[in-house]
Amino acid sequence: MKWILWGIVFAFCFFFLDRWFAATMLHYLFLQIPVFISLGWVSGSWCPSKPADSGASPIIFLIGSLIFWMIPRSMDLCFFSHGLRIIMRLDLLTSGFWLGSSFKSVRWEIKAAFCFFLIAMFLSSGFVFFQFKTLFCSVYTLEQQKTAGEFLVGFSLFWLLSLTAVGLLTLP
Repeated sequence: MKWILWGIVFAFCFFFLDRWFAATMLHYLFLQIPVFISLGWVSGSWCPSKPADSGASPIIFLIGSLIFWMIPRSMDLCFFSHGLRIIMRLDLLTSGFWLGSSFKSVRWEIKAAFCFFLIAMFLSSGFVFFQFKTLFCSVYTLEQQKTAGEFLVGFSLFWLLSLTAVGLLTLP
């Protein structure tokens, strides 16, 4: 039963929200990418057969996917090409699936390094989008770019402070 409901959620996100996800840069970065990684993650965590030891490979694959799909040229091409949007979503689903099925077996040091690398990547991207008065993506406006940059910086700082607080609270 849960797989039928999951299929309905997947189809809704994959097909019916297609143009809405690409409508603004904020939707692209903060809704589409996390939604498809999360769908993959939940599917992977439900998977009955877990990989023996994947190590850092799923994390590296996810980081590579995020880096590629956050490049302004990739955002532009995804806006104009339905086929490329399908490839992007399948890639993000695969990344989330692989990570979700093996994340519990990854050592905490690798998880921490992964989180701090993502924070640094989002923070630097946010500063670039926010500070530069140059339009990086031809399909999104300068105002959308600035708003997305502000959200990336705010999200990164919140995530950094949250992880730091949790780390300090769990010290002996």
